[in-house]
Amino acid sequence: MLRNSRDQAFFNAPLVNFPHLDRGYVDWFCAQSRLDFTLDPEVVWSKFVEAGYRPEALQAARELLEYSMIDDAAVGNVAFAEAVDEHVREMSESALAVIRSLTPIQAAVLKVMAVQGKDYAPFELATLGKYAEMLQLAGMSEAQAQEAAYAQNVQQALAALQEKALIWKAERGVYAIEEQGLPDLMRSAGMLPDASSN
Repeated sequence: MLRNSRDQAFFNAPLVNFPHLDRGYVDWFCAQSRLDFTLDPEVVWSKFVEAGYRPEALQAARELLEYSMIDDAAVGNVAFAEAVDEHVREMSESALAVIRSLTPIQAAVLKVMAVQGKDYAPFELATLGKYAEMLQLAGMSEAQAQEAAYAQNVQQALAALQEKALIWKAERGVYAIEEQGLPDLMRSAGMLPDASSN
């Protein structure tokens, strides 16, 4: 947002993808965890990768176990892994609840973005047709879907998805899903059509 309009400090500044935190972070996290048992870096690294390299998942698990009085490393590491899994489940359910609350056109736009990935072009004729297809899969008639999937509605849907922090605007006409793991989550929840049907 700080680079998208002329009145912002970083207007047109280049975007740089930062690398994921690596094993060094996990080793540091384990060394300073302040738990009554020793965290196994192998267990923590495995859970960190599964959690999408999110430090908050590890931190939430550590906070949950901080006063658990577990001093056996084997028991503690199992509890830690379960706590990370539970945190990821809660985050996933929260994201899915937001998606389920979207209007039909907002959901269609997000689904098309998730399917098309880097090839997403919001206002191309073919993309407008994809929105209509998604709307029909959601139960609209062909006529209703065609009427809903026009550029002004798509623009409003994109703005609403930005407000809900599901997508971000890289530059004029270029949008991306905020959380890289969201398409996989949507796919596992049955919200996206089969790859074979695309």
